Amino acid sequence: MAISYENPSAVDRVRFATQAHSADFSQMLRDGQWPAVDLSATVLLERAPTQQSARRRGQVSIVSYQNTEVILEVDSPDGGWAVLNDVWQPWWYVDLDGKPAELLRANVLFRAVAVPAGHHEVRFTFRPLQGGWAELRQKLASLLQNQR
Repeated sequence: MAISYENPSAVDRVRFATQAHSADFSQMLRDGQWPAVDLSATVLLERAPTQQSARRRGQVSIVSYQNTEVILEVDSPDGGWAVLNDVWQPWWYVDLDGKPAELLRANVLFRAVAVPAGHHEVRFTFRPLQGGWAELRQKLASLLQNQR
């Protein structure tokens, strides 16, 4: 006999956040304390914008979900953040309507991207070769600078 379990407090794979708050992820991991925010409407970021106006709720849905590529469709009257509750890793890249965008580390270990008002396509792509080379170049540049 098969037994299935359900986690009624599990969050959706994607969601749309209308607010962002700055958070010290290292501190949160050390002390286990989370800010008192509504995570259904708020995303925690390492650097959140200081000026934020009230935003109406937007919608986000998964169009395609593959191992190395996730495509989202976002529709928002005022803009906000598309949050993908998949593990953040610096070798993931994100495009917004076919143009590179900033991949944000969200809620300690997930991925997000800021989206303006309107209808948009968000594409997360895992590029380990590009990410590995970028990381290696950064480390070499740091070593060279420290030798001077």
